[in-house]
Amino acid sequence: MPSSRASTIPYVIYLITQIRPTSILDVGVGFGKWGFLFREYTDIIASERDPTRYPKFGWKVRIEGIEAFKGYLHKGHSFVYDKIHIGDAKEIVNNIGRFDVIFLGDIIEHFRLNEGKELVRSAIKKCNKCVILTTPRYDTGQSVLCNNPLEQHLSLWRQRDFRELGRCMIAKADKATYVVAYPLVPNSRFKLAIKYNRRRSWPAVLKRKYNALKKVFFCEI
Repeated sequence: MPSSRASTIPYVIYLITQIRPTSILDVGVGFGKWGFLFREYTDIIASERDPTRYPKFGWKVRIEGIEAFKGYLHKGHSFVYDKIHIGDAKEIVNNIGRFDVIFLGDIIEHFRLNEGKELVRSAIKKCNKCVILTTPRYDTGQSVLCNNPLEQHLSLWRQRDFRELGRCMIAKADKATYVVAYPLVPNSRFKLAIKYNRRRSWPAVLKRKYNALKKVFFCEI
């Protein structure tokens, strides 16, 4: 479907705020939720200290997306994304430029397992800092949705499948969803100081996830 579980949002945005990317590729944009969240927690949140970052002409982070089904695109995409690439994600990722972060949000399950692994490998090669992906932990039986034949789920991933592709950090966002990160930069900003987590400005939903997050993402890489 052109959306995804809300439970993955704190995990993914936590990583984005730690990595501080200057460029993000959103593979399989769907409705475009992640584009708005990425923009908010990069340029918009930076406007607290630098008001020139709030209007679109002041945005400094390059956010592009890939979508194979044109029927999902609307005016919001053209506002929040710098560019949307239409077509097969496997081909586009192989031929696109480099990004600090490549996000594969609920997309790999729409490919056969070998094809999905090929896509993740390509993302790792094209990424400067981190590949982040989310995917179901269980077979949902999903078939055609929203008049889009590409919505069918063709694979189910296990933890061994993620680790086969490289060193990664795996979290269970809820009982039904994995969040996986392939950190590509040694000593990058994944380790969040406790005092930062206690800041009043830190979103309450992230505070509630703190104990789960520290077990998975608080590590030197």
